[in-house]
Parts: sequence; C-alpha cells; structure tokens
Amino acid sequence: MSTLNFTTNAFVVSQGLVPWTAHPYYSRKSKATNLSPKGKEPKASRSKAGKLAALKDMPTEIFYMIIGWLHPLDVIHLSRSSKFFRTMLMSKGNALLWKAARQNVPGLPDCPQVLAEPRYAAFLFDQYCFACGVERSTTVDYNLALRFCSPCYGANFRSGGSLDNSYRPYITTPKDAYWFLLVAGTADSIRRIPALSGDPSSNHEYHQYYLSEAKAVRNEITRLLSSEDAATMLAFLTERRLYVEQMQTNGRAVAEWRRQRLTDKHEQAQSAKTERSQAIRDKLLSLGYDEGDFPVNNAAWDKILNQPTKLNDRIWKTARPKLLKLIDQEREDRLRAQFEARLKERQTELAPYYYQFVKTIPESDRPFMPNLHDACALPCVVALLSANNAETPVTLTRFTSVVNALRDGARKYTERAKRDLLQWQHEERQRFVRENTPLPTYSPAEVDAELAKATSLFICHHCPLNASLSARDICTHWRTEHPQLKWNDDWPPNEHEDRRKRPSEWPKKLPWVSAMSRVEKPAKEALAALGLAEDTSHAELDRLVRTGRLLCGCGDPTLPPPQESSWGTLLSHVLAEQGWYDHRTRLLPTHYRGHPGDRLRDDHRPFDACLKLLNPGQHLMIPDYQLEREEADEIAAILVAEEHPPACRICHNLTKDSWRFKSLWMPRDVGILAHHMQAKHGERLTKDRLVFKYFPG
Repeated sequence: MSTLNFTTNAFVVSQGLVPWTAHPYYSRKSKATNLSPKGKEPKASRSKAGKLAALKDMPTEIFYMIIGWLHPLDVIHLSRSSKFFRTMLMSKGNALLWKAARQNVPGLPDCPQVLAEPRYAAFLFDQYCFACGVERSTTVDYNLALRFCSPCYGANFRSGGSLDNSYRPYITTPKDAYWFLLVAGTADSIRRIPALSGDPSSNHEYHQYYLSEAKAVRNEITRLLSSEDAATMLAFLTERRLYVEQMQTNGRAVAEWRRQRLTDKHEQAQSAKTERSQAIRDKLLSLGYDEGDFPVNNAAWDKILNQPTKLNDRIWKTARPKLLKLIDQEREDRLRAQFEARLKERQTELAPYYYQFVKTIPESDRPFMPNLHDACALPCVVALLSANNAETPVTLTRFTSVVNALRDGARKYTERAKRDLLQWQHEERQRFVRENTPLPTYSPAEVDAELAKATSLFICHHCPLNASLSARDICTHWRTEHPQLKWNDDWPPNEHEDRRKRPSEWPKKLPWVSAMSRVEKPAKEALAALGLAEDTSHAELDRLVRTGRLLCGCGDPTLPPPQESSWGTLLSHVLAEQGWYDHRTRLLPTHYRGHPGDRLRDDHRPFDACLKLLNPGQHLMIPDYQLEREEADEIAAILVAEEHPPACRICHNLTKDSWRFKSLWMPRDVGILAHHMQAKHGERLTKDRLVFKYFPG
C-alpha cells in the first residue's frame, strides 16, 4: 500500500517520532562521554580534501553505477562522509540508489512503502542507537524498524499492561484498549520467530509497545473523539490496522531473513572448520600418525582444528609443533591410564589377602590398621603391585613375601593415624582460644592414653553418622566403610570445577574425619554427674552401656538396644535433646510471654536428670508412654491416610511463622509421637494434637 492511499493520519502519526534517551545513569552515551578528557577545547582545523573528493567530479552515470555495486552499509558511510554526499544520497529522488544497493544483499525483503530506504538500511546494518547515538546498539526491533542500545530500549518500550491511560489506545474505557492500533515490539525476535504474527488482532497487553508511537496514536484518537467525526474515526481505525499489519508482516519477513542469514553463516563456518580439521588430519597422517593417536575431548586440540580459517603454510608451521606435543601427551596419558587400570586389577587381587592379614593383627592394634587404599600406598605394596609394569598377578606366594615389610609399614601408619586423631582433638580445643599453642610432645603410651579417654570422640563427615565414635571405632569405621578413600583426605576431596563461582577455601581445610565439635566439655560434665573420673576410658563406659548399667532414663524408643549402643551414642543422644530444646526456645513467637518451661520441657538437662549409672543387679523403671490399643490404632490409621507426615501441634504453635519448616515433621510412628508429647510437653497424645500440613524447606 502506498502512503498516498491513506486518507487519515494513520501513517502520519508514526512519522517523525523522537525516541527518548535513557537516563544518564544508564545511558552508554553519557558513560562514554564522561570517560573522555575534560576541559580540552577541540582544535580548530581546516578541512582537507579526502580520497573521495574525486567522486564529485565524476560523471553522474558512472557515479550511480558505482553506488549500485555498494553494500547498503557502505552507502550509509558514504552519506556521512560529507555534506555533498549526504544531500545527494538523502534526497527522495535518489531512492533508486538505495534500492540498487539493497539488491546486493541476497534474500533481503523489499523495503515496505511506509518506510524510507535510508532508515530501512540503517536499522538493518548500522550500529548506532537511534536515541542516544552510541555505536553499540544491539537491540533491534524488526516490526518497528528501530535500533536501540539496551538502556534506551528500556526507556522507549513498555508492556501494554503497564501503560498509563494517556498511552493506551482506547475509545470507551482503558480496559477495552485497541492494541491492533499499535505495532508490537519484537526485540530479540530471532529466537522466537514462530511467535511473531502479521495479524494486528494477535496484539495483546503483554506485548511491548513503542511509547512515542503509543502517545501519538492516543493523541490522534483524542482529537478525533473531540471532533465527533465517526466516519473519520472508523477510517482511521481501518487504515491504522492496515499500517500495523504491513509493518508486522515485514518485520516477520526481516526476522526470518536474519535468522536464515545467521544459519547460513554458521553452516559456512562449520564447513570451513570441517575442511580445516580434515586438512590438518591429512597432514598428520602423512607424517606417519594414525587416527588412534589423535586426542579425544581435548580443548587445546579442538581449538587448533576447529577454526573457520583455511589452512595454509604459515598456519601449519605454527600449529604443527603444538599438535605433535599434544599427540605425545595423549600417548603418555593413555599409557598411564592403562597402567592405572592394571594397577586397579592388582589391588582387587590383593584385597582378600590383605583382609586375611588384618585378622592376624592383635586386637589392640587391629582397629588402627589402614584401609585397602592406604595399604596399597605403602612402599612395599606399591612395589608388589607395580612389578613388571603391573602385569604380574598378585598371588598368595607373592603377598607372603612382603608380609613383614607390610607389618612394619602398617605400624608406622598406625602411629601416624593416632597422632592425627590427637592433633584434630587438640585443634578442636584451640578453636575458641585466643592464643593457640602447638600440640605437646607425647610418647606412644601417652597418645594411647589420651585417645582412650571417654572425652576423645570423633565424627566421620563422609557418611551420615548421628553419633560420635571413639578413636578405635572411628578407625575401624574408616577401614571397613571407606576402603577406597585416603586417610586424612580433605573435605571435599574433589577440586573446584565450577568456574562461575569463586572457590571457597574453608571446606578443604576440614578432613573427612575430625574431632567431635564442642563435645569435650559436656562429656566431662556428664562424667562428673555420673560420679566418674575424667580419665575414665571409653572402653569402660562402652561396657557399662552394653551391660545396661549406664543408660538414659527418658525411654526414647528411637534409642538402640543396650547391646548395640555405646558411650558415644548415648552422649550424642543427650546433646541432641539439649540442642532441640535450645533451638525450640529460640524459635518461640514474638507474642509468647510465658516461660519456655511452661510448654517445653528440658528433660535432658542437667545430665544427672537423664543419665543413670546403676549398681550391679539394679533396674531402672523406664516410663511407659504407650496409648490404649483402640486409641493407638485410630491414630495409626490417620497417619497412614494423611498425605504429609505429622507435626506436633504444640511445637507448631510455639514456632514463628517464618521458621515453620520440614524439620517440624515427625515419623509416622505412634510410639515416637506419644513419647515426644509426654516427654517434651507433659501432654497425652491425641489425634487433635497432631498437624498434617506441608512445610517448605
């Protein structure tokens, strides 16, 4: 449609619009200006005739012929070179020159009649922002034929739903806006071309709209409403729809051309990369290498081969030594991988012999024996496994030949492991001391005596242990549960691989096994409450626990039976219950004015309130919190039927709203719930005292 066919201002309202410049704080133009030297006056210089001055004296026919061979961007640059060329090229009579230059771009859609040729070329090929003029405008709107930098685009476009009434294209009410009167914005439309539509009826309030155009259309509607000319209003709406349809149809065509152009460029680059890669491979094959020698999944190798630049003698001269070095490195890596695979087989063959060897060690030293990984790292075992390039199988005869050396190596390992445990315990003591002191020098007997104390407790961070272990038990746990991990390995042992985040150093300073945090002082208090000396051995307390003489009187059904329990398990249980009470008191609602003890019971503090040391033959009456059979069956049926786990209603009500997380959930066990209700709140369990709801976190 020609612009001359418009009988109303449907086309005029979209012409001569001045875009808004972004706020100086966000504008790239203002930032670039502020970085330039200040206070310097530009030097006045007499203009000199450039190399293009000869074009002025050239015959018109030849000049037009030259213009016809140029790219549209070259014509834009030529129009900016002087006033003479600008006056000539920007005149409407020379639109054919722009059209001829545009035809040099394959597949480019024709310029719509509602757009000028220079603007069509500028928004497609130029880099200047139409608002602030900065030469870094990457946001192109194909429907509106506009190009902005990112800050200016944000200043000139808004979604229809956020437009003020003075911008909405409505006639009766703002809610009934005629969005088909505005051209929908299509920034970043290359990725979502299927969503683009030439039909103005598909425009909605969630689309982006050009503020200057929306304001002009709204003003025109207001003017027509004031004139009360219904025929002109109807013609304006009809012609405006045709204008928007033409702009959006052309915008989709340009977006598809742009995507196809990028696709073709990518395919050409891929073809050039493939050709270069094959040429390099052919040259390497001619040097005597084969495909099996080339690295796989090697970034440095791929960077040299996968480039869109054609291979020539200069490039080959530079790349050849790098490629040969990578091939040699690949050979070494493969030989190393093959050796490590054979070494792994030898370790598997060694495992049964080593486990039998551990059983021959005296009971006093057996818990501190190295696991399979550390045993394979001993010098005598390394020599055994790697003999003959790790190709000789491990037999009983070969293993027997290194038993004595293995025994000596294990003894040294045991001494180091014990001192490591003592060092971690010393570091735990020094955590809250202003002036740290080094670990005193201990004899082997003193080391054993320190580790045997009931206050020496350790934890494994590699597995979810809820209870602390003695030095003997933690080493036994490490040998049996983690046979393929190195002793004293950092936590976590893997190197930092996410380059998007800055690596943290503190986790690597903590080994997998460490002394139990803040447990030595409570352990001493517990021993004092039981009337035992601080140097009481861990083994003696374990014996008391397993014979039923040392126990917790709370009757918690989650505690293991005495035969399977230990001093570390019992102490960890008491500390966990004390921590539960402290945590609950910190989460009390702000409106709670009572004493925490009124609704929450601290039944594990002090230690003598729960820990009991019985005389031989003495029995402790454990409170029974079991419900009647019918009531227990009714609650059990409710627990099965509910979607979410149960939570204690009293704990729920005594917790801040912002801290009600999944930690409030409890097991679907009537016995555990009844014990919690009676021990922590002094209440009897009923179905009304349970809450079944979803908690975040």
